[in-house]
Amino acid sequence: MATRITEKYSFKTDIITAYSGKEQRIMLRREPRRSYSYDYDAMDDIQAQWIRGIGRLRISDAFYIPMWQNIMYLRKDFNGGKNLEVDSDYLYGLRDCQYMELFAKDDVPGYGYNTVLKINNVYDGVIELRNPLRATLSPKNTWLYPLRKCAVQPSDSVKYVYHDGATSTLNFLDLLETTTKNFPKHIISEYRDLEEINQFKLPKMFNEKEVFWWQPTWTSEEEMLSTNRNYINLDNETGQFVYDLKNTRYYDINSYTILLHNRKMIDNMIKFFIRMGGRYKSFYAPSWVNDFVPAFDIKAGDTSMLTAFDNYFRFFGNTAREKYIVIFTKDFNHKIMKISGHTYEMINKKRYGKIILGGTFDEAIKKDDISMISFLNLVRLDSDDLQIDYESNVVATTRLVFKEVDDNF
Repeated sequence: MATRITEKYSFKTDIITAYSGKEQRIMLRREPRRSYSYDYDAMDDIQAQWIRGIGRLRISDAFYIPMWQNIMYLRKDFNGGKNLEVDSDYLYGLRDCQYMELFAKDDVPGYGYNTVLKINNVYDGVIELRNPLRATLSPKNTWLYPLRKCAVQPSDSVKYVYHDGATSTLNFLDLLETTTKNFPKHIISEYRDLEEINQFKLPKMFNEKEVFWWQPTWTSEEEMLSTNRNYINLDNETGQFVYDLKNTRYYDINSYTILLHNRKMIDNMIKFFIRMGGRYKSFYAPSWVNDFVPAFDIKAGDTSMLTAFDNYFRFFGNTAREKYIVIFTKDFNHKIMKISGHTYEMINKKRYGKIILGGTFDEAIKKDDISMISFLNLVRLDSDDLQIDYESNVVATTRLVFKEVDDNF
């Protein structure tokens, strides 16, 4: 079944690549453009006419659209007044909103209550209303939705189900309405409980760069590696193969689908994308695959590592890029080491790969205690778009592509 709700953030980055492989990147959009897609089903004539009519609206017409993917919940009963106490883990979606919609459902069938509320201020866990609300609300049957001012975008089509039914995907562009409300800065800019995904206790920063902690889901066939080389094929009339080799470096491109299984993980992913400015900033990310398989136990004081595969020097020996590995152990710890070179070594007439490291192991590591040894690559995102596909308001997936880079910004 296709995803019913999609949320998209879009930066714009201009990239100039030198012959050396280094990039000059310019951020052309300081704030990401936001857009939303919702699948709607109309099962009576009035609803169907609404769906068909919305597709004919002018591009300048604006609507306040409920953010169905950003439900907020009460923390306690509300008995009237201006202050709604809410779960702060769901507040991030309310940033820059002037209004929200309240839905309440009674136990009596057919009876419900909904209204639009104007927001006066937002604190960590409290939404202060502009006007008092005279109602009794329970956390069990009350839902709050941010309202965002949007322009209707063209939809692909409206599919007729029968003469009074229709289904369509409606697209909305956020007009980025601003507010002067005192929204808590730490909720906007800081990660919340990011440690829950940091299974191997990776550092937050490495070489003054952020480290990407999310692991791929490995539940589909979409995780892949490709390699980009910095050369151009030159076409000519002779049929001979001629190329312009800009440099001898390769650039790994890793594509992963990532499962976000709670609201904080979804919000943290959005914050990460905004902090990176799409393709603008670089960061470190593990490849999350077994790039190196040790042949022997690692001893304390070792400055190299012998591997079962003996041909690493053929593939990695000619790169001048500073490379790192991260050793993940079965007790959920890690060790980061710099690679200084690749060669091989003969032991009892058998050849092993030899990874020369830019440091010394301060303690022994048994090969059976190693879960995985991956590259820790300096990368940037290879797209200025972050698309989040919602399965529910607290479960979503996103697909990210990481491109290896040489730069230092």
